[in-house]
Amino acid sequence: MDLVSKNNLTSDQLFQTQEFILANANQILSSIDATPKTIKSYQYNIDLFLDYIQDNGFYLNSFRDFKKHLATNVSLSASTKKVKFQAAKKILTELYSHYNFLPKDITLN
Repeated sequence: MDLVSKNNLTSDQLFQTQEFILANANQILSSIDATPKTIKSYQYNIDLFLDYIQDNGFYLNSFRDFKKHLATNVSLSASTKKVKFQAAKKILTELYSHYNFLPKDITLN
């Protein structure tokens, strides 16, 4: 059994989730329960994750692989990597807990 069927998502559903994230990232992040400064930070720092899923597609290990991608990016400082990682984690957590796009929280290890 492959990862998609094991977690009850078809390839079509994964693609729809990817398209939803790409089209609505700022709106999703603007609705979180956080200070305006935190929301702006997430919106500013989500760019690298959006580029990542645009280039690689969205799949259930996207977050884990994005973390590896950040670790190998020598052009970013550790603090920049951390805020980029946090923005990706936040949007994926929102997709699971508030939008029901994911069958599980893929940010948990």
